[in-house]
Amino acid sequence: LPGVVGLAAPKPLGRLQSGSDVRAIKFPAGCAFRIGRCFGRWVAEQHPGEAPPRVSVGQDPRTSGDVLCAALCAGLREGGAEPVRLGLATTPAVFGSTFLDDDAAYDGGIMVTASHLPHEWNGMKFFRPSGGLDKATLSGILALDEELPAVDAEAAAAAAAAGGDGDATDTFMERYTADMVARMRSVAAETPELDAETPLRGMKVAVNAGNGGGSVVVKVLDALGADTAG
Repeated sequence: LPGVVGLAAPKPLGRLQSGSDVRAIKFPAGCAFRIGRCFGRWVAEQHPGEAPPRVSVGQDPRTSGDVLCAALCAGLREGGAEPVRLGLATTPAVFGSTFLDDDAAYDGGIMVTASHLPHEWNGMKFFRPSGGLDKATLSGILALDEELPAVDAEAAAAAAAAGGDGDATDTFMERYTADMVARMRSVAAETPELDAETPLRGMKVAVNAGNGGGSVVVKVLDALGADTAG
């Protein structure tokens, strides 16, 4: 990692916390690296003596997402976890990645998003198989930053961004979409007035897919027979 000679003390990560997530305007990539390192250390401590725990990383369509995900993944590896990028995802999908695939489920998940906030914002939401992290748990994870060795996080983040597309990836979103379609069809099969395969056939549905962030919804609706053409 980059040297730390003359490095100024970093500002506490706790300043970014908002309840059970973190968020900021022009979210610093260096902070993404530090947060990844803390979460990686924490999730590794939950699985002592095992192979590095796997952490899924999804993102919304914000232009800052790629840089932040690269830095976050670099930090996760530094903390002792194995990050895997899901690409464009939804927050429920990232949570689902921690339990829907049985033996292949992830040990933790992080969604890079600022939800409803304007485009210049970004942030992160954190998950484990039992649910989203609560405020106190996240505070404890962020506080680990003060115990870990000093590092030039901005330089580490820049190096991660320059490293290209070297992070591991997963097509989980395809499996997640198929799972939702199967669940809807299962319900439709128990409803006599609906066709089990295409229960939404004949319906015209208008969808705001959020610059692609909600594309999974379109795929599910189309598979169930709805007309989503604009």
